[in-house]
Amino acid sequence: MITVQRMLPANIWTEVYTTEVLTAEAMQVDVYLSNQSQAHWMDVDVVIGHGAMTSITQNGALRSTMADRRYIYRGYSMPPTKTERVPLTLRHGDVVLVRPFTAMKGTLPETFGCTVIAEEAVTPRALHGLEDLLESLVEDVLQKQAVADATTGEEAITRSDTRLVRHTLFLDALVNATAAIISPSISLEYATRVEGLFLRARSVSGTADVKAEYATSWDGTEYDSFDDNADITSSTVTDKANNTEGFNTFSVAATLNRYIQIRVTGVAANPADTRVTAYLIVREGYAR
Repeated sequence: MITVQRMLPANIWTEVYTTEVLTAEAMQVDVYLSNQSQAHWMDVDVVIGHGAMTSITQNGALRSTMADRRYIYRGYSMPPTKTERVPLTLRHGDVVLVRPFTAMKGTLPETFGCTVIAEEAVTPRALHGLEDLLESLVEDVLQKQAVADATTGEEAITRSDTRLVRHTLFLDALVNATAAIISPSISLEYATRVEGLFLRARSVSGTADVKAEYATSWDGTEYDSFDDNADITSSTVTDKANNTEGFNTFSVAATLNRYIQIRVTGVAANPADTRVTAYLIVREGYAR
C-alpha cells in the first residue's frame, strides 16, 4: 500500500519511511523518485540509516549520531520527467532518507516528488517466526486443554500461569573462525524470566567452538554492551565437553530490560565453516 506521497524540499534530508522496530526483516519497500520538472536535471541522494532519532537534517552530512547508514544513491542525476523505482528490503528500525539538490541556491526549479509503497514480504526469517508463533499457540491450546481435563478451580489457574516460548535466534548461520553473529531483537515484555539458550555449533572440517553473550535494550534499538555482561558460555567445547557439537542448554542471567540480543563468536581454533543454530527459551506469563 502507498504510505507516503509528497514533494521534497531541496538540499534537506527528509525522512520518507521508517520501519517498525518489531517488523524484523519482513518488509519490502518500493521508493519511487520523480523529477517532475519539465526542463531541469536534478541530483538526488538516498540513504538507509539505522538508529536515527530525528527525521530531517539541514544542509550537510548526516549527523554522526546515526548508528549505521548506507548510501543507495549518491549524487544520482535524474533527467526531466524521469521516475526511478528503488526496491528495498528493510530490517527493523531502518529509516529511508532522501535529499534532492541543485546548484540554484538550494531552491528546486520546479518540483521533486517521492512515493513510498510498503508491503510485508514472506522472507525466510518471517516464515520461521510464523512457524514459532504457530507452535507456541498449539502448545498453549494443548496445555490449556490438559489443565481443563485434569484439574479444576485454583489448581488449574496456578498451573496455567506461565508457559515456555522458543524464539529462533539463528538457523545454521555461518560463524567464520573468530567472526561474530548477532541475533534479532527478542521482546521480553511478557517474560517472567529467560530460562536458557539452546545452542548447537558444528563443523565439518574440525571441532566447532564458540562463545555466547547477551546485551539488553529498552527500545530494541539502543543496546548496552555485550562485553559488559557476563558470558552465557565462554567456550562450548569447555562447558559441554561430552556433547561438543550437539544441542546444549546454557543458563542465562536474569535480564532487567525489555529486549535482548544474543551474540555468538568463534573462539580459539574455531573452524571457518562453523554453523550455529540457536533458540532462546523464555518463560512468559499469562494475563489474569
